[in-house]
This record gives sequence, structure tokens and C-alpha cells, in this order.
Amino acid sequence: MLGYLRKALDELHAQGGLVDEAAYAAATAELAAEQEELEIELGLRPLERPEEVPAKVEAVPEERPAPPRRPPEPLTWDRLWRTLLSERTLNAMLFLGVFLLFASAITLVVFNWERFPPLVQVIFIAAFTLTFYSAGWVVRARMGLRSSGIALTAIGSLLVPIDFYTIYLSGGFAREAWPQVWLGVSVLCFVAYLFTTLRVQAEFFGYLVGVAAGSLLCATMKVTGVHTDWWSAALSILALAAALLADRLGRASPPTRGGRVLARPLWHVVLAAVTAIMPLALVWYATGRVESQTFRLALAVDWWLGSVIYGLAAARFGSWTPSTLRRGSGQASLRTGLGLAAAVTAPIALYLSQALAFDQLGIRPAWHALGWAVLSSGYLALGWALLTRSEAPSAQSGTSASSVEPSVTRAHGRTATGWGIGLMILSATWSLTDMPVAAVTHTVLAAVVVLAVRLWHRPVFLFFASLLSLSAMTAGMASRDFVLGQLALGGTLLAILHLTAAVALKKAPSFATPVYAAGYACSALSLLPPLLGNDQGLLTYALGNWIALAAWSAWLAHGEDHPGLKALLRRAGPFQRSVLHWAITIPLPVFLWLAWTLNERPADARFGLALMPVAWGCVAIGRWLIAGRVEGESGEQFAIYNPQSAWYVVGYVCSLISPLVTYVFWDQALMSAALLAAAALYFFSAWAFRQRWWLIPAGVTLPMGYVSGLDWLNLAFDPMGTAFALVPAAYLLGGIALERLRRVGRSFMGPLYGVAHGLAIGAVIWGFVPLWNRLVWDVPWTEAARLWAAGGQLILGVTYGLAAWFFESGPHRNSGERWGHVAAWLGMMAGGFIATVYSRGRGSSAAQAALLAVVYILVERGLHTGRNKFRYSDGFCKAWPLYRRPLLVAGWAVSGGAILLALVRNLALLGGGRVREIWAIVAPSFSGWPLCSPSPPGPC
Repeated sequence: MLGYLRKALDELHAQGGLVDEAAYAAATAELAAEQEELEIELGLRPLERPEEVPAKVEAVPEERPAPPRRPPEPLTWDRLWRTLLSERTLNAMLFLGVFLLFASAITLVVFNWERFPPLVQVIFIAAFTLTFYSAGWVVRARMGLRSSGIALTAIGSLLVPIDFYTIYLSGGFAREAWPQVWLGVSVLCFVAYLFTTLRVQAEFFGYLVGVAAGSLLCATMKVTGVHTDWWSAALSILALAAALLADRLGRASPPTRGGRVLARPLWHVVLAAVTAIMPLALVWYATGRVESQTFRLALAVDWWLGSVIYGLAAARFGSWTPSTLRRGSGQASLRTGLGLAAAVTAPIALYLSQALAFDQLGIRPAWHALGWAVLSSGYLALGWALLTRSEAPSAQSGTSASSVEPSVTRAHGRTATGWGIGLMILSATWSLTDMPVAAVTHTVLAAVVVLAVRLWHRPVFLFFASLLSLSAMTAGMASRDFVLGQLALGGTLLAILHLTAAVALKKAPSFATPVYAAGYACSALSLLPPLLGNDQGLLTYALGNWIALAAWSAWLAHGEDHPGLKALLRRAGPFQRSVLHWAITIPLPVFLWLAWTLNERPADARFGLALMPVAWGCVAIGRWLIAGRVEGESGEQFAIYNPQSAWYVVGYVCSLISPLVTYVFWDQALMSAALLAAAALYFFSAWAFRQRWWLIPAGVTLPMGYVSGLDWLNLAFDPMGTAFALVPAAYLLGGIALERLRRVGRSFMGPLYGVAHGLAIGAVIWGFVPLWNRLVWDVPWTEAARLWAAGGQLILGVTYGLAAWFFESGPHRNSGERWGHVAAWLGMMAGGFIATVYSRGRGSSAAQAALLAVVYILVERGLHTGRNKFRYSDGFCKAWPLYRRPLLVAGWAVSGGAILLALVRNLALLGGGRVREIWAIVAPSFSGWPLCSPSPPGPC
């Protein structure tokens, strides 16, 4: 490549293309240095190692005498003639003579011109011009001074039009014949310049040929009477013709004489002409000096032809030397600048053309966006073609001199692509000023994006095509006077179509993934119009559409037939399995509320109860999702990343909200039903998930609903307490039954037992509430209240007595006796309440308490006797050790209390008396009844 460049440089120098010898020497030296570096890198030339120079010890320089001055060379005739006949001296003398000649001519014309007759003036002007032509030929051909000869010929060429204009001003031609003079001079200059160019083979005269051609065209139009509005368009057409001619001459193989000297000058003249014509004509029109339709049409033609010329120039100049690109010189910026100029001028030309047509047809200016949208497709196609060409193997090799450099082609491709994207943005925003225009333009832009996806194989761009289709449909509906909320219909329809298309593209997952994403985006965006427009009906429809699409996608995601959907879900990271389920479940309560309150139906407590089926359904679906799948740990099924967790969370949240809603709107019956349903859900969760901690919320929620239901049935407070005692009794007995019949572990039932004990304490306290009211608020404590409290305590006592029996056989054998104590004391409290009912102030309460103590002792003695008598009976062998201490401790405690009651109450508080004294004697008699001390247990 460098050798070829050196050869081309030598040819240009031989043809006189490079005038400066110093520039030629610098270029050859640079190429030689680059060639040497490449050969060293490729191993074709050994690396020249610098010689090691030993360090020198600095020494104090010695003072040396100055060398004697060189004697001057003697002046000889040979030296004198060499100096006088050198090219530099001859050039200086030549241009000095030219200057003196110009000075004398100017002096003659200014001061003595009118003294000569017209014929002499013409002869003088012609002779002056021919003198320069002749001198140029002599200096160039005879003396061998090519550069100086070309300069003299150039001066003579420039004097040709000046001579004729001088003759015209001096009256040599009629004033009315100016167009004809202009035409004749233009023809003469064009022929003379073309002949000189071909004869002299110098590029400078090629520039004069281009200028003369433009002058000839203008003169022709002036003579023929063409309106000046068309002059710029005619010059642009001429520029295009000259550009095509220059391109043909430059590509000729082998190169012709005319092609070598005309190609580059014509290109430069053409580019300078269109660069001047386009802005000048636009400024002339923008200032309002010309408003005719013909000038506007000519202006549009100017910009179109300028864009074409810039494009041809960018394509042509891309085949020049690649060394300038590597150096980052101005040539690279010129090439890319030409491509940028072509990209900029085309949209302006389109705007000018459309503006002219729109004014004639009465079309709104917003339709400019449609033209830009169509033009953007051409830009993107051109950018793709250029980028593809730059990446081709032939472009990468870069061995052919006629091939376009990949970096330049790539730069042009990026320019076209970037301006194509810019035009898309411009057209998309410009069209928003008119909704019908926006609908059409955004549809075209969506097609353009699909074209880009097809060309670049970038499926991710399909997402933007979908958004443009959504905006197109929205704009179309808005132009049809749809209200804001109704715009959701377009989004929902597009979402359905997108997911249907994505399912159809399951064999092309890279294309299906952005289509899935776009479908979800359309469905989500469809919620905004009814939300902002306060249209509940359409919002309900849009939200239902979202839930349905998410459910459909979740169903598809559980299979392996849709890898595109799988790829999209993987972007959710750890939530890839559950994100669709969250998308379904979170809007469910909102959707139910919207549907419930549709048509201005007020929300009430029934909505709260309606949430319970949602809660049950969500938990059931979550349970179904893990059916048949074994989890590593029992807690893993509640991990937030698992799909069933979304259903569980929403289900249990609904179970909490449901009673709250019924409470807010206060419907006690529905609140009781909601609480009972929630309790049933929690019991089900404990069984289904084998999670014992669910028994705690279940055990707490059930009595709340139960008591609320009893209150709704107008049950009095006192019997309600007795009924409340049935709940802990049912928990304890039901748990024992499950342990015995279903082999449920006691550790699993532990939380329920704990709740039962707490409820039992509450039931006991419930019975003392009337006593508190009696002491604090002086509310009568009725006998019925005491009997109901005693009934509840008896229920609990029997329950704990049975619990003691069954708990004794469990892993904690000592717990049975503890619950036996609880049963005994509950029975004692029940007996005390009953005794207070039948107390009439005669002192018999002490005897009744003593009788209860006797009963406790007799029961213990009976169990002991039965154990000794039926030694081989498991029941008696187990019952007496279990209930012995509870019965004895409670019996002796009651007997002590009876004695204290007889002495204090009968004799002191009640004031004594015959009847009270008798009962005071009877009570200690019963209490002190000699009891046999319990015998040690024998073998059973």
C-alpha cells in the first residue's frame, strides 16, 4: 500500500500536480519512514539498535581560539552567470517585469485612456492579454519554467473577461447589448479555458472552466428571458451534471488527459457552488424579498440537488488515500462532513417541497411529520447498507486502491443511521400537534422500526415499535372524539395481540421476548387513561385484562415451550418464578373492590365477606402450585421468591382485611362469619402446611367470631361466658382426640393448647366480671350470673380433669397431676359460686363448704379403695396416683376455709345467733372429720 502511494505521488509530481517541491520532499520522506517502521514490525528489516555510547566524564572545556574567518570565494564570470540564470533569479525578474507591465497599463488606462481612439484601445487590451499568454507559453515551453509559465497564462486567462467588460464600459458595445455581450464573452471564456486546460494540463484552469460554464448558463437564461427565480435551480442542475462528469472522468481507466486535470477542479467548483446557492437562496426567501411560488419550487430543487451532490461527493471522496484517515487529518473530516451535509440537506429539501405543496392544497403543517417518517426509513436502510459494507471482508482487507476505506464508510453509515433516528424522533414529536396526523405517522414509524429490526437483527427494537403502535392507536382514538377513559380499549387490544403474537413466535425466542415485554407494557399503560379519567368501568376492564394476561403468561411459564417468555422472566432475577404470580394476586382485591362498587354501588360489609372466598381461593391455588413437589424445608414454601408465596400473602392479607371491612361498615353477623371463615382458613393452613404456629391465629380468631355471633343472637352476658368456656374445652378435648385417633403429635398441638389455657383463664375471669361490677359500680350480682359462672367453671374443671388423665400418658408424665390440681380448684370455685346462690344469711355456707371438702376426701378415698380392691385394673392404678394430691390439697384447703368461714362469718360478721352458732359447730365438725391418711400404693 505504501509503495503504491509512493508511485502515485511520483506520478502526480511528474504531471505537475504538486507545485511545491518542499511538500513533495516532505511527503516522500514521511512515506519512507512509515514503510521502514512497518518492515521492522513485520520482521522484514532488522531493528537498528542504537550504539551504546559510554558515559563521558564532564571536563572543564578548554579555551580555544576562534577559527580564522573563511576567505570569500573570488568573483568569477562562471559564478556570476550561474547566479543570474538560476530559476529563482529568473522567477524574480519575471514577476518584477509583470508587475511593471501591470503598473504601466493601469497608468495608461487611468490617465491617458481617453486620448486613444476605440480601435487603439481594443488593440491595446488584446495585445496586453496576448502578451501574457505568449509569455506564459515561452516561459513554460522554451525556458522550462512550468510553474512560472502557468502563472503567466493564468493571468492572461483572468484578463479575458476583464478586457471585454472594460470595452463594454468604454462604449465599445451598446448598452442594450449587455446580455449578448455576456453570452459571447462566456462562450469565448469557456472555449479558451477548456483549450488552455487541456493544453497546459494544469488544474487551475479547470476551476476557470467550471466558473465559465456557470456564467454561460446564466447568460443563456438572460438572453432567452428565463425568470431569475429559476436561475438557482438551473445552476444546481448544472452543478449536478458537472459532478456526474467529474465522477466519470475521475473513474476513467486508463485516465484521460482531460480527466486528470478536470475531475478535481470540477468537484471543488460544484461543492462550492451548491454550498453557496442553498443558504443564500434560503436566506433570500426567509427575509421575504421573494415570495413567488416559482422561487419556492426552485429553492426546493436547489436543496434536493445539493443533497444529491453532497451524497455523490461523499461516495466519491471515500476512495482517496487512506493515510490521511490514519493521521486524523482534515481529509477524513471532509469526507464525513460531506456525508453529514447530505444527511442534513435532505430533510430541509423535503420540508421545502412539502411546504410548497401543502400551501397549494391547504394541508395542515403537521403532515410534514409523515414525510420525515418515510425519509427516516431510507436513512436507516442506507445506514445499514454502509455499515454492512464497512464490515465486509473486502473492506477489511483494504488492499485495493479503488475500494472505500472501512472507517469512512462506517462513519457515513453511522451518520445516516443517527439522522434516521433523529428524523424519527422529530416526526414523532412534530405529529403530536394533530392527532390524526400522529396516528398515521406513528403507524409508519412503527413499520420503520420493524424494518430496522429486520435489517439489523435487533429484536429489542420491537419494544419501541410496540410503543409506537400504542401511541398510534391512542392518537387515532383521540382523533375520533373518544373520551380519556375509553383510550384504554386500544391498549388492552394491543396487549392481547402482542401476547398472541409472542406465543406464535415461540420458535424465535429472541423476537418473542421483546414482544412479551411490549404486551405487558401496553396492558399496564392502558390503566392510566381510565384512572386519570375517573372511569371505573373501563378501569375494571383494563385491570381484569391485566390479571387475565398475567394468568395466561403464568400458565405458559410453567411449561418449557416458550423460551422467549423464560428469557424475559430471567431479567427479574430471583423473582423470575414468582413475578407473574405477584402480578396476578396483588391487583385481585382491587379488582374485586372495583367490580363490587361498579355503577355507583356503595361498598358495604358484604364486600368484606366477599374477600373471604378470595382468601380461600388464593391459599388453595398456592397449595395447588406446590402439590406433588417436595420442598427441602417446611419453610421454603413460604419463601418470597417462590410462586406460591404471592398467593399466600394476598390470601392471608385478604383474610385480615375481610373482618376489618365488616367492622368498619358494622354488620355483626357478617363480621362473625368473616372471623369464623378466617379461623377455618388458619386451621386449614395448619393442617395443609404442617405448621403448628398457624394454630395460634386460628385459636384466637375462632372465639372472636364465636362470641360475636352469640352477641348477634342476643345471648345474655352471663350465659355467653359459659358458652365461651366451651371453646377452650373444645380445643383441649379436640386436640386430645386428634392425638388419640389421628396420631397427631403433642408438640404440634402445643400452640393450640397454649391458646386454650389462655382462653380458659379468660373464661374464668369472665365469671368474676359481675363481682367486679358489684364491688366497683354497685351493680347487683344476680344468682343466675353466679350459676352461669359456676357452669363454665364446671365445664373447664371436667375438661382439665380429662386432660390430666390423657396428658399423664404423654411424654411429660408429671403434667397430668398439674392439670388435676387445676381441675380440682375449678371444681372448688364452682362449688363456692353455687354455695353463694343458696346462702340466705343463716350461716349454712360454711357447712356447705365443709361438705365439699368431705366430698373431695371421699373421692380420693374411693379411688384408693378401688385401687386396692381392683389391683389389676389399669384405670384405678392410674387414677389414684394422678388425682390423689389434687383432691387432698383442694379438700384440706376447703376444710380450712370452711372453719375460718364458720368462725369469722357466722359469729363475727353475721352477729351469731342460735341457728348461726349451730352451723358454726357443724362446719368444723365436718371439716375435722377424721380421715385415714393415704396408704402407700401397692403393686398394680
